[in-house]
Amino acid sequence: MRQRVLTFKPLSSVALGCLLAFACTDSGALTWERVETLIADTFPTVKHITTVELSALLENGDKAIIILDAREHAEYSVSHLQNAHYISMDLERALNAVKAQPDAVVVTYCSVGYRSAQLAQLLQQAGHKNVLNLEGSLFKWASEGRPVFRDDTLVQEVHPFDETWGALLPENFWSYGTS
Repeated sequence: MRQRVLTFKPLSSVALGCLLAFACTDSGALTWERVETLIADTFPTVKHITTVELSALLENGDKAIIILDAREHAEYSVSHLQNAHYISMDLERALNAVKAQPDAVVVTYCSVGYRSAQLAQLLQQAGHKNVLNLEGSLFKWASEGRPVFRDDTLVQEVHPFDETWGALLPENFWSYGTS
């Protein structure tokens, strides 16, 4: 019997450029509305959870929740959601993180939600039913004043990915970390 191998490929600079072209208005401005439409259209089977809903779910504490960070290590090392598993583009790492609690709610996130929607889709294809992508991801979460952490320390910094995508994040949060 042949096993189906799921791959999780990082976006090329060309693909990022195409995404950016779609997500920008005619004036060149990047908008949340366009980004969210792009994500919904590209990943129609992926279910989403809002920042308000995730915050309530975490505060309630009555469900097991696994949070997966789909960003690169440089981004994760600046800040992340509390108790998030660093996954990056490694589907095997994601599958290992969720296999111990198959009934848990799995929440994926990245900077704006595109990479994490890709991860959520792959997890669904691997058979996980309760996978949700955080709408607006870390940029919205932090912009709304919700807590982000570096290890176990509360911080007020988020990696902006780059200047273009960082336009969706208030500049007072921008940090590329230390080299």
